[in-house]
Amino acid sequence: MGWKANMTNLGSRRREQVSQPIARDVSGTRGLLDRKDLLQLLDRAVSKRLTIISAPPGSGKTSLLRAWAERSGKLRRVAFVSVERDQQNEQRFWCAVLDAIRGPARTTAACEAPTAVPDVDHVVDSVLSEIAGHAGLVVLIIDDLHELRSTDALTQLEYFLANL
Repeated sequence: MGWKANMTNLGSRRREQVSQPIARDVSGTRGLLDRKDLLQLLDRAVSKRLTIISAPPGSGKTSLLRAWAERSGKLRRVAFVSVERDQQNEQRFWCAVLDAIRGPARTTAACEAPTAVPDVDHVVDSVLSEIAGHAGLVVLIIDDLHELRSTDALTQLEYFLANL
């Protein structure tokens, strides 16, 4: 089983491909991936505005990102959002992003009330404000972004990336 990560910095359109070796010398783990190199690659990727990880289903992308987030959480704020399958609601998506950025200690008043329909553009601006107001580096991981089916949410994501 091999693993390949395509790391893309959209700002420079530079693409770097890294093949991940399979661990050979670890007793009892024959055939398991040695992820140390990939974790180090992710450590370096935080200097970029955007990093995309692409690999076949079941190859361990989510596990890798969670392991990296747990390891890196002491050095920087890591917000992890998993997009639900066939997510079509942009409000739900952006409220999840805002909640992840704010962390478990803070609630999102704009997204709490089930009867209130938050202004999505306001929520996107709140996400940008939260990131700008954070003292240290903030890393947002959006897992399964390909499941986001809302064209409005994708347009708002473009706005978000352009205004980071």
